Amino acid sequence: MKTFDFYFDFGSLAAYLAHTQLPKMCSETGASANLLPMLLGGCFRPRAIPRP
Repeated sequence: MKTFDFYFDFGSLAAYLAHTQLPKMCSETGASANLLPMLLGGCFRPRAIPRP
């Protein structure tokens, strides 16, 4: 079975909207999503990138 990683930030509206489409995408492709929570701000901090 095919799987893919879906990284999401709990505070992200875009991640929430993408998450609502996962069941349809999984049923159409036969893949399953591996849900991986993350903190997007933590990715920016070590690289000294200003937050959006």
